[in-house]
Amino acid sequence: LSVFCFDGPFCSVWKMSSDVPFPSKSGNLCWKKGRNFREVKAELAEGRLLLKSCDPMLQHIISKHKLVEERTITLEKNANGELGISIIGGLPGKKPVTVNRIIKDSSASLSQQVKANDILMKVNGEPVWNKTRKQVVDEFKNSEKRVTLCLVQLEQRNKEEESTIGEEEAKWTTLEGIDLTFSFSSAYQSGTNGDISDGFEVQTKEGVFNFLCSTASKQWVEAITETCRVLSTRKVQMLSMTSDPVGQEMKANVKMAGAVQECLPSNTHTSIWQQKVLVLSGCELQIFQYWPEAVCEWIHPEVKYKILEISYRKVYKPRENCIALYWGKGVNHLISFATDRERHRWIKKLNSVLCAAARDIKSQSFLGKWRGREISLTVDIECGFSLRDNSGGQEMPKLLWKEEFQNLLSTSDDGSSQLKLSFTDSSNIIIQLQDMHTALCVMQNLYLAKMSSVN
Repeated sequence: LSVFCFDGPFCSVWKMSSDVPFPSKSGNLCWKKGRNFREVKAELAEGRLLLKSCDPMLQHIISKHKLVEERTITLEKNANGELGISIIGGLPGKKPVTVNRIIKDSSASLSQQVKANDILMKVNGEPVWNKTRKQVVDEFKNSEKRVTLCLVQLEQRNKEEESTIGEEEAKWTTLEGIDLTFSFSSAYQSGTNGDISDGFEVQTKEGVFNFLCSTASKQWVEAITETCRVLSTRKVQMLSMTSDPVGQEMKANVKMAGAVQECLPSNTHTSIWQQKVLVLSGCELQIFQYWPEAVCEWIHPEVKYKILEISYRKVYKPRENCIALYWGKGVNHLISFATDRERHRWIKKLNSVLCAAARDIKSQSFLGKWRGREISLTVDIECGFSLRDNSGGQEMPKLLWKEEFQNLLSTSDDGSSQLKLSFTDSSNIIIQLQDMHTALCVMQNLYLAKMSSVN
């Protein structure tokens, strides 16, 4: 038996408010989109992971020119569906899409906001610096009657200015904005035990996987996991904002919640991991298949266990940062956390809730047989062990035997129903229990609660 020491019940892991800041991080990553990898600039801020890119064409424009003026205008097509501008440039060359000529008395001419040699950056909010001239013309044709253009006036840089251009001048485009609410980050390939060399995955609540490579993968996983923790905490705290009594009760009961990955026992050598939601609510450990969105969904977990009837231990295979949960006759779950720090948080909170629940119930009894008699074995956090005779149907069953916790030397079992208790005075008690596995879990948890109260 292991003895854990920790702060008082319901420690500060869950005491967070909406003003707790998100972690921030930025750096260069490789992002796998389809079968191809793309270098991106990643920014972690305000609960989102932004993947940005500076297009080579746009970078070339910025390196050769500096911005003089930027305008966003809206023009209306004439009866023939024309704006009245002629453009040149675009891919595959290095010359940007540029206004070459403005037709007299056209919409563009009458607006007096379009100038020759203007660089066309966007059409209806869509970047066009990475498109061919024909693609841009098609954008004009396929647009509605009103077309919004982003135009800039550029000035040629001299050689010295070209060599000193900084990243802050670059025009970064957001390729992907990943909402990290209820997401899970891992250094393992989705659904497997295979770790990713210099890489990690981010799985969203919709089940979308984003594969990223970085030499700082561990730091990225830590930062993303911390962001997910802040987001899930805020989400649960929002339950208190509803007038629904169920929501108020859930807010009071939920001690901790977070995305994990779960692997159930398999008869094959293949381990299949699935994203789940682990929740400590009241005196129960609950597992949800998906994040509960509505208040009513919080009361329907996929499985739930009484906290005193489970046991757990740290495991390092097939994945690091795991715990194995045991309940009943060999039923168990492997739970994988994103980081060792996150696993430590859960273990600390789990111990706290276990001991609080043990102190609340104080004792529990289990039916069985001893020397041919029907008996009940009672485990009491204050008094220890006692055995009573249930065979006679007495209103107050006869006390057959009792021992204090501190006299317990060891326990052993046959994996089925037979439990052996050995004490310091060399006495042994062998009992056949109807639910030995649950009895062992409760005994261990009551024992831990007892030891945690010892100064």
